[in-house]
Amino acid sequence: MISKRVLITGISGFIGQHLARRLVRDGFEVYGIDNTILAQKDVQVMVCDITDREKLAQIVKDVNPGLIIHLAGFSDPSRNNNLMEKAMKINLDGTINIIDACDKIDYEVFVNICTSDVYFGNKVPFKEDIILNPVSPYAISKYKAEGYAKEHAIKYDRNIITLRPALVYGPGQKDNKFLSQAINNIIKEKEMETTRCEQKRDYIYVEDLIDAIVKILSLKDKSIIKGQVINIGSGKQHQLKEIIHLVERISGKKAKIKETKPYRENELFDYMLSIDKAWKLIGWLPKISIEEGIKRTVENEI
Repeated sequence: MISKRVLITGISGFIGQHLARRLVRDGFEVYGIDNTILAQKDVQVMVCDITDREKLAQIVKDVNPGLIIHLAGFSDPSRNNNLMEKAMKINLDGTINIIDACDKIDYEVFVNICTSDVYFGNKVPFKEDIILNPVSPYAISKYKAEGYAKEHAIKYDRNIITLRPALVYGPGQKDNKFLSQAINNIIKEKEMETTRCEQKRDYIYVEDLIDAIVKILSLKDKSIIKGQVINIGSGKQHQLKEIIHLVERISGKKAKIKETKPYRENELFDYMLSIDKAWKLIGWLPKISIEEGIKRTVENEI
């Protein structure tokens, strides 16, 4: 029997809110942890920082979830090494805290969310088994957290899986990521400073990522995912110029672009995930094209 009681860390974030709504709609009993509360219908949210080991352990004990999705974390992708201590404390120590807290309960599956930033400098398509090269404090800390999750799954016979999503986007996203900024600025007819936008990126619509998570939660034999790592992407890459043109065409507004921003040192120009393993392991493929995803996102903002 598949458990219907779910605990989501980082539930007040962009992905967390979408995931909670979907799980409630699908009949799951949803609990959430975050350091801020955004009220959601039929969801019980508890204030807790994942670095607070004792409080986190008590919440996990009280909720006793059968399914856990770990989204909480520090997500600044900049290569500022001054952020290393903060990234390690939240992303590594926080992940250790939630995994260790869940050791005290008999759960069915733990879904850990990593990042595809661990693939820096590799040739596309990025496959899960290639040598990784995380360069930012964010990517390094997530990589180490992923390692702990995998080792823990094997050592203690736990159904823990790690997902490496591509660049996630969708309605309600409010951050400094390129696509959400482009949509916001073009719709509001605001000037936007960019590079020459020759970089290519793999974008995954938020509902496609959530479909993958729901597939994992609903597996009859969850032991197949024990200690596994899978990419969740579109399997395609799009030049940032193309993204701007799509937003222009869909919104009917002209972008006000200033191509004065320099490329970062060692800029990554190709970025695409292989999604073969996701199909073979859990039977997942993305459904929403970049055009349809941007259309839905733009319509939500207008």
